[in-house]
Amino acid sequence: MILVCFAVKEEARFFKPEAGSHEQIQTLLTGIGRHNADKSIRKLLAQHKPRMVLSCGFAGGLSPDLASGRVVFSVDDSTGLEAPLLAAGARPARFHCVDRVATTAHQKGALWQATRADAVEMESQIICECCREHRIPSARCE
Repeated sequence: MILVCFAVKEEARFFKPEAGSHEQIQTLLTGIGRHNADKSIRKLLAQHKPRMVLSCGFAGGLSPDLASGRVVFSVDDSTGLEAPLLAAGARPARFHCVDRVATTAHQKGALWQATRADAVEMESQIICECCREHRIPSARCE
């Protein structure tokens, strides 16, 4: 089974697993923020061990080189997802996890200066950390 995590249903709205896929794909709505993501992923992993976990959704762009709407990712080597994501036009990125949404250009500029991360998000870091603890390959696709 592959687990695909989203914070909220609005992020998952357009996700449709490929018809005829041989792999079972399950989605999980974690809720917004680290605490909710941690609680949700740990509860699921206590009952199931997916083959891979994808943390997906919306991230805020920080890098001045990152165009609005661009798909960015960070993957564990063992996922085998880097080549297909690159072929689909996604760009590798560095992520920074925060507790609150960065909404203004000033906030995003300050985060860029402080972290040099390409994008800012609120849940995927904790999801990927939990997966590493359980030795489950994971990826961020935002």
